[in-house]
Amino acid sequence: MAANLGNEFAINNLGNCYQYGIGTSVDNQRAFELYQNAANLGNEFAINNLGNCYQNGIGTSVDNQKAFELYQIAANLGKGIGINELGYCYQHGIGTSIDKQKAFELYQMAVNLGNEFAINNLGNCYQYGIGTIVDKQKAFELYQMAANLKN
Repeated sequence: MAANLGNEFAINNLGNCYQYGIGTSVDNQRAFELYQNAANLGNEFAINNLGNCYQNGIGTSVDNQKAFELYQIAANLGKGIGINELGYCYQHGIGTSIDKQKAFELYQMAVNLGNEFAINNLGNCYQYGIGTIVDKQKAFELYQMAANLKN
């Protein structure tokens, strides 16, 4: 009902229901449309989810450039989820050139904002020397922190 009233959070959550088959059949096209509607209302989670749809071809064609642009918008809103995804794009060259230093910096920023996925990604950076020097002790500490958060 809240989604029908234009609540951006409810619209995004309804998109999650269609994407993952929660209480309904999986319908990736419908999920994509709902994420797009919520993103148009400025919902950061929906912007990020829409980027994920473009990155992985969920309800639409794969478009890494569009995914990168959406993650950039989400990151500019200052929340860890979008910053972490943008770091992933820089690390793996999704819609942009690979820049491991930028990826490391973005992961660190997202960790500082409390994003648990970024904690794991930053651990990978320290373990494998992605944008930083190898520091296996720091990697272990970050992985432990992520595990404590159920990641």
